[in-house]
Amino acid sequence: MEITIPVQRELFYTDKYYEKSDDKNDVKKSLIGDIEDEPEKEIISATKIAIFNQCPVKYQLIYELGYSLAFDIVKEREFNYDFKTREDDELSGYADVKGRIIHAILEKETEYENIEKAVSELLERETVPDSMKENLLSDLRKYYASNTYKELKSFKTYLNEAEFYTQEGNNYLYGIIDKLIIDNDKLIIVDYKTDNVGKADVYSKAENYLPQLKFYAYILGKVYANAERFIVRLVFIKHPDIPVTKELTKDEVEKFGGEIRGTIEKINKAEYQPNLNHCIKCHYAIKGEKCIKSFSQR
Repeated sequence: MEITIPVQRELFYTDKYYEKSDDKNDVKKSLIGDIEDEPEKEIISATKIAIFNQCPVKYQLIYELGYSLAFDIVKEREFNYDFKTREDDELSGYADVKGRIIHAILEKETEYENIEKAVSELLERETVPDSMKENLLSDLRKYYASNTYKELKSFKTYLNEAEFYTQEGNNYLYGIIDKLIIDNDKLIIVDYKTDNVGKADVYSKAENYLPQLKFYAYILGKVYANAERFIVRLVFIKHPDIPVTKELTKDEVEKFGGEIRGTIEKINKAEYQPNLNHCIKCHYAIKGEKCIKSFSQR
């Protein structure tokens, strides 16, 4: 398809002007005041709730203004031209690729002797450094050799990569659970994490993910009405035998549902006030310390 775009190189001005009318009968009616409306039938994920609770401005930048796309493009360009001095640095820009591949291997329950072949086939679709394969295999072999893997594999009733929707008011809650184990009236919610985290930081890192798991528990509590106990379990693939487990009662899960509803209400009302305490952790902050969006200090 060819499109011709005309370019006007000269502008022509006239001496015409318009006088303001003195006609006092020229009465204009204006609609003043706010037109109030709230979104409905929105799909609310655990990530949306978590990001809003980190900082409402961060939520606005990502989900309302689409700022994350521009940010990712700039970061990708910087990554492509920066010199990486260590293998970890070289692979840090491919965390999403690593996560996708590990989750795919575990979803299909690939046998230990077949993981190298499976990783090779999945990497054929990606453009990554040569060292990525060994990095992936090292983490997967460590997980397959762990007591955690053996314990989770012993359960007979489970779902992998299970998607759930449930209605919450005028909206829908949505979650994808890496592994859901159903054990009578007990639900075990397993979430795999492929973060490049050190042993000493596992528990502090886990605190950031706890609201996400509570969100899943709330959804499942509505889907499985007979569930009385909820075990949420984080499995860091790099350190699979460091236990990160928390048991939640039905009352605790219902209480978190109230927090979810409160957050959705703030999102619907566009209450995007900054959490300045989060700036030091936010990759959108200017120079790692100042909110990218200016606000009145009143």
